[in-house]
Amino acid sequence: MAAAHGGQVLLSGATETLVRSELPDGATLIDLGEHQLRDLAGTMRIFQLAHPDLPRVFPALRLVDAAAGNLPLPVSSFIGRERELEQIAAMLGEARLVTLTGPGGVGKTRLAVAVGERLRDRFAGVVFVPLAAVTDPGLVLAGVARAVGVGLGGAGSPLQALAEWFGGDRWLLILDNLEQVVGAAGDLGELLARCPEVTILATSRTVLGLAAEREYPVPPLPLPDSAPAGPATLPLAGPRGAARLYLDGGQCGGGGGDLPAAGGPAAGDRAGRGPDPAAGARRAA
Repeated sequence: MAAAHGGQVLLSGATETLVRSELPDGATLIDLGEHQLRDLAGTMRIFQLAHPDLPRVFPALRLVDAAAGNLPLPVSSFIGRERELEQIAAMLGEARLVTLTGPGGVGKTRLAVAVGERLRDRFAGVVFVPLAAVTDPGLVLAGVARAVGVGLGGAGSPLQALAEWFGGDRWLLILDNLEQVVGAAGDLGELLARCPEVTILATSRTVLGLAAEREYPVPPLPLPDSAPAGPATLPLAGPRGAARLYLDGGQCGGGGGDLPAAGGPAAGDRAGRGPDPAAGARRAA
């Protein structure tokens, strides 16, 4: 059963009915409840075989809920990055560790999430791992385990638990804001070595420095030479994409606004995060 970990023996409810009276001495069945497994439309009752010669404690079952992923819902339009989407998707077909680099506010996180959405069908699971609040590199793998849904109570280490969880399945991990924990590079390299079907897409202000790493510098969206009349006249991609996104945000705040300098940090910030919550207050003043 694909939901099982190494050394774990799982049975369906139908099988449990057939073998309960035929169990060897010392063996029992633990009722794990109803679960939805991959490739099954409905739920199934699952039992675990317990025996003195078998491990009893395992990480959480690999279920369809985890495989579906946890990508955050976008809060702004995704505009002007089609070329970047295609390039990063192609890189992830060739490399298992791709790092999106650039200054804060340039739109690395939004771009990484869009890539995850684009590639969801390639992987058994696409998981977003927020690491902005993590300052200890030794806690990065534990953060990955929490995001994936892996229980760490019975595992020797987060690395061991993750290796058992991923098994031979293809997973895409989006590790967001790695710049303050680049010291975790060694642990991430070991994770990739232990899990040959796992791919990492990271966002950071700096590269991790691993030999297998491919860097993709994220540029700010370019702006047109002059401010347009309104967003309806602007295309969704190309040089006017940043202006379209900025004016979309301005309309949400109650009106238009001055465009930031072309290619400057403010332009990147609009491209990455959408409407400016302070725009209305500035215009009112």
